[in-house]
Amino acid sequence: MAERPGSRHHSLYKLMGSPPWKEAFRQLEEPMDLAVLEEIQQELIDQEQSIISEYEKSLQFDEQCLSVMLAEWEANPLICPVCTKYNLRIAGGLVVCQCGLYIQSHSPEVTEQKLRACLEDSVNEHSAHCPHTPEFSVTEGTEEKSCLLMSCLVSLPREPVVESGSAVGFIPTLVEKRNLVA
Repeated sequence: MAERPGSRHHSLYKLMGSPPWKEAFRQLEEPMDLAVLEEIQQELIDQEQSIISEYEKSLQFDEQCLSVMLAEWEANPLICPVCTKYNLRIAGGLVVCQCGLYIQSHSPEVTEQKLRACLEDSVNEHSAHCPHTPEFSVTEGTEEKSCLLMSCLVSLPREPVVESGSAVGFIPTLVEKRNLVA
């Protein structure tokens, strides 16, 4: 049977309070809990600082790489010969421009320097015997890979361009026709 709050036994129990060992244990338990919580909190802070430090190092490295790439690009850009507006980007055997030029090279060793040299040599060789400025276009090459074509249009009758024995289309006679990226 439960004691009523005003009964004599209940009031004696409340006057006595809890045993001294229980209070001592409670007082010891609180600092241990606090110490454990503080240790956990410090570990979390250390872990967070480590993550932030790694992120900042990674960000700094990325920024350095980007600035080096931009400096190289701005120092000597290779202008797209087709649109003559945007810079070419060459990576992994791909030649790409914002204008839509997309050529997968037949040789993955194509670099910006090699393509630049090829373009310069072709234009210089052409200019040695022709006063006209050559034009560049992209055509479908063998095995359905696109090719960069340098041509010089002159005012001659149109002749068919023949590839593999079949007429592909009509264009003005080409004084010079070269596959520069193939």
